[in-house]
Amino acid sequence: MDFPDTEFTEKDNGRAIAILTKLDIIGRFGNETRRKRHMTVVTFSDHATHWIIGCRFSGYSEPADNGFVVHGIPKSKCSQVVFEQFVQELSNRDNTGTGLLRRPKPAAE
Repeated sequence: MDFPDTEFTEKDNGRAIAILTKLDIIGRFGNETRRKRHMTVVTFSDHATHWIIGCRFSGYSEPADNGFVVHGIPKSKCSQVVFEQFVQELSNRDNTGTGLLRRPKPAAE
């Protein structure tokens, strides 16, 4: 699967599912959804050009707030160490949608 050499976020649930399926990582989310608001994060570092983060949101009262989002960061613009720090920060973030999340810095930091 090819992506442009830019950072991207796919928020459309259907397109996000298609990307995760094509990368063969949709199964990593399992089948469990939660009643309480929750975000499950799955990463994929084997893509040739991008670091991939897949998120599944569940337990939100509005159906449109539940589902999948995919975020891709070009490897040419972000080191693996910075990507891993970004993922750790995302994973530690509370699931209420509050909190600060710093974007990864370019690879030439």
